[in-house]
Amino acid sequence: SEYPRAYQEEFVRDLYYAANTVFDPDPRRAERRSLEEEIALNDAAARAKVIGLTLETRPDVVDLEEIQRLRRYGCTRVQIGVQHTDNEILDKINRDHHVEAYQRALQLLKDNCYKVDIHLMPNLPGSDEARDERMFARVLGDPSLQADQWKIYPCSVVPWTVIEKWHNEGTYKPYSDERLFELIMRVKARVHPWIRLNRVIRDIPNTYITGGCQKTNMRQILQDEMKKRGVKCRCIRCREVKAQDFKDPTFKVRRYEASGGLEYFLSFETPDESVLYGFLRLRIPSGNSPLVPGLRGAALVRELHVYGLLRRVGADGKTQHRGLGSRLLREAEKLALRHGHLKVAIISGVGVREYYRKRGYRLTHGFLVRRCVLLPVEWGWGR
Repeated sequence: SEYPRAYQEEFVRDLYYAANTVFDPDPRRAERRSLEEEIALNDAAARAKVIGLTLETRPDVVDLEEIQRLRRYGCTRVQIGVQHTDNEILDKINRDHHVEAYQRALQLLKDNCYKVDIHLMPNLPGSDEARDERMFARVLGDPSLQADQWKIYPCSVVPWTVIEKWHNEGTYKPYSDERLFELIMRVKARVHPWIRLNRVIRDIPNTYITGGCQKTNMRQILQDEMKKRGVKCRCIRCREVKAQDFKDPTFKVRRYEASGGLEYFLSFETPDESVLYGFLRLRIPSGNSPLVPGLRGAALVRELHVYGLLRRVGADGKTQHRGLGSRLLREAEKLALRHGHLKVAIISGVGVREYYRKRGYRLTHGFLVRRCVLLPVEWGWGR
């Protein structure tokens, strides 16, 4: 968000341009068009579809204007750096805002249909193992800090930083890798099944790290050790179907409070919950946030994901194309009606809008929107 607006728009425009022209042999297509034109081309005709766009910003700049601008870019997911939930530590590392800024940003983003990822940094200056344990307990237990995906980035000491200066002076002494590993293993064992742990250490070359954890394959080490101990992580990434054979899935509904609203995590899984085939995030918004056009009165589908191998558009897949996505959408529409919402809005990547159009949704102010129809109880919608 701090880059010049013209540069931001040019960069995003060129993302769509690259996708639109990667298979285009016509040299006359070398001329870039406007952002809106490139987005329209990707929606309608491109062979390489932009199925989602994740952008990172600061929590203290998230407002309705910023959200509208991100939606104009086709952004579907926002990453923000929480780093820690202890304001003393945030002051120590000069974040210039407190945890309350994250709480406000999370609610505003989710009430406007966005998926939200957060970055968490154990072993920061001013912290210790006990404070980091409390941080993880809070982001798991505090409804105002429930995010969809995490990146756990233990603090690393790198050259030319104030933290390196503190480390060399002896005023910053990170706790040991062994204690850090045990902490993160405890966290992985407790993580909610609706959270995806995208990263468990930042990918920085060993030669560039002068202090702190230097094991860039930390996740693999942790997983191997957890397997030896018989401890499982229930996060989305650890349960994704990957290359396993498809088995008859069980439909599950998990409900939790988050950022003033109500979240439903609908999923198809194996009966023992060890393998995840697909899921949908439905939000009943708080009703306390300003909204961008198109969302008033709507229940929000913030994410729909059915797993399968990467294939060209129109090709079959092991778990994709079995109707799981349509079934998840129908269940979300039922829940929306039960909560009094006659409209469902979906935040969709430009390249997958057609999927929702085929299921009765129409593009409205950048969202895919459908009016829900009340059906008799005997049809199953009132149960």
